[in-house]
Amino acid sequence: NATFVVSATNATQYQWQVLTGTQWVNLQNQAPYSGVTTPTLQISNVPLALNGVQYRVQVAGNCLPGVNSQAAQLTVTPNVSTISVRLATDSVCAGGTVSIPVRVSQFNQVGTFTLRVLYNQNNLQFTGLTGVHGSLQSTLASGAANGRVSLSWFDIQALNLGDTTLFNLNFIANGSSTLVWDTVSTGVGVITNTAGNPLPRQFTNGQVVAKALPNIQFVAVGNICLNA
Repeated sequence: NATFVVSATNATQYQWQVLTGTQWVNLQNQAPYSGVTTPTLQISNVPLALNGVQYRVQVAGNCLPGVNSQAAQLTVTPNVSTISVRLATDSVCAGGTVSIPVRVSQFNQVGTFTLRVLYNQNNLQFTGLTGVHGSLQSTLASGAANGRVSLSWFDIQALNLGDTTLFNLNFIANGSSTLVWDTVSTGVGVITNTAGNPLPRQFTNGQVVAKALPNIQFVAVGNICLNA
């Protein structure tokens, strides 16, 4: 909610106005406005569409003329929740293929992301993405080198996916490895809106556990002699 307050002396009448184009128009007591003929204008459940709108109040008393206040501009800031980006933990028999989903929550108002996952390249071999969300397919780029999977995406329209799975990272697992989001290197671990402003975010790492295959050892326990 938003409130505009005027302090005036010798005033008996108030009329709040909104600037529409180049004209000042009297407000009415209907949603989202109330108190339009009082010193306090209230705007309830302010929509984002009112960002940048200007208001003023006309004040009159027993003696004319009345006066207009200076204009005041309303600034509406979107309520942005922290985006959660999570890597899963899974196990697979050594030498097998494992698919690790990248899940998100509160994934809204997103214009770009640049992400990087670090892994032990001696134990894991990245084989590509599967299950890519349809909203990402046109501009999603990915690549792997030196134990790093790099992922980037952009669009001119904000992406509002809420809680979902973005895609799956696929590996051949010859051994175990942690999967760590790179939040230290410059230019990665970044999620922005369409204006290029960073959005609040938090990352959860994952892990691939490679289960050992059975191993049989033959051990000689003695000698047997057969006599004819």
